[in-house]
Amino acid sequence: MSRYDFIKKRKSFDNYFCRILKINKQKKINTTILNCDEWDSINHINIMFKLEDIFDCKVSNKEIKSLNDYKKIINCVKKKINFK
Repeated sequence: MSRYDFIKKRKSFDNYFCRILKINKQKKINTTILNCDEWDSINHINIMFKLEDIFDCKVSNKEIKSLNDYKKIINCVKKKINFK
């Protein structure tokens, strides 16, 4: 995946992430499941589905449990798509 494609997809994911959790884009980088009231189990699953859809990758059940903050999510995607 090219850098341009990754950035484009990340922007799409970021927009969804911020909208579903009702946060502004400046706060997303520090958002975790512990500090965001809107990040409940349903929204967590929705975020994971959207992540798989946008980046065309699969997230295991074990990964789903561990992806509990924005930074972990993005790092996981980068590994899955071999983006450096």
